[in-house]
Amino acid sequence: MTSYLEGLIKKEISGLHLNFIEYNKFTECQKVEKFSTVHKSLLEECELPVVLKCPVDDSYDREREFVNE
Repeated sequence: MTSYLEGLIKKEISGLHLNFIEYNKFTECQKVEKFSTVHKSLLEECELPVVLKCPVDDSYDREREFVNE
C-alpha cells in the first residue's frame, strides 16, 4: 500500500507543480491538531512558516482525500 500512496503523491506533485521538500529541511515542528497529523513548522532555508500534513491511514479513501485536499 505504501508504494501505491507514494505513486499517487508523485503523480499529484508532478501534475500540480507542487514542490517536494525533504522532511529534515523543516525546523520547530509544532503539532496543530489533536487527532490528525498536521504540524506547523519552518522551512529551514528561508524560515518560511508552513503546514505539514502526513497520511496516517492506509485505506484507499483516506489516501484519495489526502491527495485531493
